[in-house]
Amino acid sequence: MSSQLRFEFSAQTEVGMVRSENEDAIAISTAIRLAILTDGMSGYNAGEVPVALPP
Repeated sequence: MSSQLRFEFSAQTEVGMVRSENEDAIAISTAIRLAILTDGMSGYNAGEVPVALPP
């Protein structure tokens, strides 16, 4: 008996009611089976940098 592991991804980010910028990002690569979630750190110096990095 063989079995396959399958994944379905869904993602949504929202700026919310407090911040003026959304610093969250999601990247999914099915080719190498990789999912990345970055959460910016509002209020800190360069908090937007993790989101600006290329996937």
